[in-house]
Amino acid sequence: MRLIKHLTILLLMLTTVGCDTDMRLSSIVQFQHRNPIIGQWLKAPKQYFLEAHVRFDADLDKSVIFGIDQELIEGTTNPIYISGGDWMGLVGVQREGRVWVATGSASTMQGKPSNDRHWVYLDLKRPLKPDTWYRFSSIVNYETRHFVSFTIEEINSGSGTDDAQTFDLSAYTLDYPNMLPFDGRTMTTLVWAIGGKGLGGTQDSLAKVYFDDVRSGLASQSPDGKWLKQPLTFENFENGTKAFAPQPWSYMGVMLDKVIPLEKYSDATWYLERSMALAKPSRVTFAYSGNTVAEIDATLKNIPYDAWLGQQPK
Repeated sequence: MRLIKHLTILLLMLTTVGCDTDMRLSSIVQFQHRNPIIGQWLKAPKQYFLEAHVRFDADLDKSVIFGIDQELIEGTTNPIYISGGDWMGLVGVQREGRVWVATGSASTMQGKPSNDRHWVYLDLKRPLKPDTWYRFSSIVNYETRHFVSFTIEEINSGSGTDDAQTFDLSAYTLDYPNMLPFDGRTMTTLVWAIGGKGLGGTQDSLAKVYFDDVRSGLASQSPDGKWLKQPLTFENFENGTKAFAPQPWSYMGVMLDKVIPLEKYSDATWYLERSMALAKPSRVTFAYSGNTVAEIDATLKNIPYDAWLGQQPK
């Protein structure tokens, strides 16, 4: 089965009013490059962690994939490996317990962007429960361009046992999906959902997923092998924003200047990752903390963004 992550310059900047397609990737992205700590880390990137709390309704279609992604964008100025390199640490899950890891290859490690994802499939050996919060956590090593681990943990299960399940991903290289000509180096984190006809989805498939309390930062390993985390970002979506902003650059600007100006991007701001994304902050009664979550919808229905934005969650 093939899924293509269409994270290309053209698609990011096209204006789409609806979605009449076989696939929808809805995601939001946050950039980090201004903080002095992340600025120092970006000079010689090593391990980084990302975690998010994730929940879905009972009617979520089993075809939907949802997860977290952290990507180091090298920029075109003094790149470490490849000019404009985009090193992607994407991991997703389906509600029936299948884990999807987007891995790289010898070719991508040498600087040739991949056309299709090379997926490694893992099995939780149990389905996820609806109306239940889970914590997804990933660690990536950007010094070696390898994954480290992915952990999924049921929150407040009441079982009295450790419900965390960790997968060792250290054998897998990161994918290099495309060249992104930002003029500087930056770290990005994303939360996302994918719906697709190739996965068994239809226009009637319900594909909403909720994210809350997203944090990321530096990771290091202690002498006894435990991972220590230094959070640099935290988002609980309680800042009153009615909608996530589009990315602050234009098609013509990139065509004329041949670069994406990183200075236009603010830290700690969530942007729509692409024009086809359906994502918004939503006030709900079941938030992990506070009253608001990020609602992300991978529906295959042809619905204008403004019309979708006005819909109320369950």
